[in-house]
Amino acid sequence: MKKLIGSLLFLGLAAAVIGGCSTKEPGVICNVGRAYPFAVVYTPKAGAPACATTTAATLNNVAQDPNSTSNVWGLEGYFSDKDVNLKVVAIRPGEYVDVDVKDPGGSPLALGNWTSFDPDAKDICTVPTMQPATHGGTTYTVSNLQVLNEPAHPGTELVASVTYSDGTCTADYDVLGVWPAVACGNDDDCDPCPNNPNSANPYGSGIATDFPVACVNGYCNLKGTAGDFPIRGTPAACK
Repeated sequence: MKKLIGSLLFLGLAAAVIGGCSTKEPGVICNVGRAYPFAVVYTPKAGAPACATTTAATLNNVAQDPNSTSNVWGLEGYFSDKDVNLKVVAIRPGEYVDVDVKDPGGSPLALGNWTSFDPDAKDICTVPTMQPATHGGTTYTVSNLQVLNEPAHPGTELVASVTYSDGTCTADYDVLGVWPAVACGNDDDCDPCPNNPNSANPYGSGIATDFPVACVNGYCNLKGTAGDFPIRGTPAACK
């Protein structure tokens, strides 16, 4: 069955592993959308081996297996009151939703550090490299994670490079993500405006009104490619 799983559930005991969240005052600082995961799309990079096309179809859940969560990511950001240099980002790929963070078979979390607490001049926050997430014979090596952080979009759109290996195919992918992950059956379900009679979400999707999205592989996903990041459009005229 299709599930929307909160990022806290996705990340499990990450706070205990990393050292906890801080009481840092909220504002336009580097952070990520939380409480729900991101919907993500994997696209093989130029020059990727032929097997990457089949693997991408699996990761993107093109078959729309109702039991798969492979096309969502749970994210969380952690700051330390005791160490001002500790500014950790954790990613749990959807494949590892049920894996305990202390499982001896490998860590289900990719971990890295923001380059700064503050977004750059383009309102982007970056994590250059991350400790791989790995379990059960598969590995996600995430790099160049970039997250849009501005008042209207506080950590709700991302792009990253990922090297994914499942033991038979190792390839590089671009990943484009939007928060929150909203399950859909058609484009109307992705409408951010309330009271759309054709939408399964009577109060709106919860996605930013100026994010152009469409229903792809069972989730509302951004229109465009990783190269278009950050993607913004004309705000929807909600009544």
